[in-house]
Amino acid sequence: MNLKDLVKQLEDIGKKLNDVYANVEAIQGAEGVKEAEVKIAEDTKAIIADIQKAIGDLV
Repeated sequence: MNLKDLVKQLEDIGKKLNDVYANVEAIQGAEGVKEAEVKIAEDTKAIIADIQKAIGDLV
């Protein structure tokens, strides 16, 4: 992996974090709170996996 690929992966992770934040905001006063919580948990797990992969690729 080169630095350009790592930057791209980190940009993708940033976009996913923005999606998680949007879901957190949507929970406030939302009807489907449980579904949103599940989606946030799944998104967070995926982001953590992406970070671990990026670190693994770097070393």
